[in-house]
Amino acid sequence: MRLVYPLELVSSSSRRTLMWISGISALMVGISLAFLGRMLTTPAAPLGSVSLELAGQGFIANSILGSWGMRGQLIAAFALGLDFLFLASYSTLLSVACVEAARKSGNIILSGACKTFAWSLLIVALAAICENVLLFRVLSAGDLRWVPLIRLCAEIKYSLVIAAFCCIVAGWQISFLRRSVAKPNRAVRPYSA
Repeated sequence: MRLVYPLELVSSSSRRTLMWISGISALMVGISLAFLGRMLTTPAAPLGSVSLELAGQGFIANSILGSWGMRGQLIAAFALGLDFLFLASYSTLLSVACVEAARKSGNIILSGACKTFAWSLLIVALAAICENVLLFRVLSAGDLRWVPLIRLCAEIKYSLVIAAFCCIVAGWQISFLRRSVAKPNRAVRPYSA
């Protein structure tokens, strides 16, 4: 029995529409998060809020929070709220792109990998939700004991997103190569009199 990813049951045109909507949404929210992230860039947090996600140790997180001050922590909390919208957008976009890459690749191994990564984006969503909830605990209550778990969630999230993106690129690349090889050669014929 083959496990079917729910987006495989949706028509190709509906998947493309969903990809456009989630892509535009991810872009808009991503730009907003990038703007907020620049406001959180300090010597202790060179990557803005990502620095806090990857801190891994309480004293590093404490240093980052201190460098932000109360205003920065409020901005970080607002950015975390936006990150829930971003999560919904980018995970949907990547899931649809994985299903499309699997369908178009024509390679059974790559197709299986892309479908597996489409499912893995559910793990990404769970890891990101867990990370955001724990980051809220750190920001609101200063509860630094969650910092190692936040880093683990961030590492899982980033690793799977990067792997899914690579699979998508490979699937689309193979699809493009297959189409270009399948097209007849339209070389100029020599002139004959």
